[in-house]
Amino acid sequence: MRREEFGKLVEGTSDPAFVVDGAGLVIAWNEPAPQLFGVTAEQAIGKPCKSIVHGTDECGQVCSNHCIVQQAIRNHHPLKNFDFEVQTIRGPEWCNISVLIVAADGSRELHAIHIVRPA
Repeated sequence: MRREEFGKLVEGTSDPAFVVDGAGLVIAWNEPAPQLFGVTAEQAIGKPCKSIVHGTDECGQVCSNHCIVQQAIRNHHPLKNFDFEVQTIRGPEWCNISVLIVAADGSRELHAIHIVRPA
């Protein structure tokens, strides 16, 4: 998959979805995502995911320099879906997230497709 195709891919779901590269930067942001996060694609793309999502769980901050998704990208390891609380336009809200780790065509660079479902 070419990098520019990630945007088309996340438009294939009506759930909020976005793609993060190996550096943790948002490279694609679908149309439903602003309805959850209150952040437009123009505001999200190129920004660190952690500065937008602000995910936490019972143990504290999930979205950080030690992000489990970034670890999964580095280790080429898939993740099971998980619940965490994100900052939404309505305030903190628990969501379930599925993450797909995929490579761009002709590259070893991995990306993480995030599909977010409010609980």
